[in-house]
Amino acid sequence: MKRVALVPLLMAGAMTLTSAQADNVVVGFQQTSCGQWTQARASHQSAEMEFWAMGFVSGASFVRQLEVGTGVLDSATDAQAIYSRIDNYCRSKPLELFPSAAASLVIELRARARALQRD
Repeated sequence: MKRVALVPLLMAGAMTLTSAQADNVVVGFQQTSCGQWTQARASHQSAEMEFWAMGFVSGASFVRQLEVGTGVLDSATDAQAIYSRIDNYCRSKPLELFPSAAASLVIELRARARALQRD
């Protein structure tokens, strides 16, 4: 089993994250492609990756909560919503690294949270 840790560097990072950058800011599944995520999901062998993704997104939300007072997750963002977003990303970019899909989701959720704060 791969060990996982969230590196807060992502929270202060740029608005985009390339595959090469994903290697430098995450622990766990660094060399796992989106194609591997898609295959694992299709064969119901994705539990470890799903847990990692939930921890990554939850950790990002927690760090933002500490930094600005509100996280990126809300009651409408459940596990299936997170997996579905990663599924869509990975189907469209199978050669990208799996952590890039999770990072892309965090970036999207952060933008949504900022927009909601302004309203």
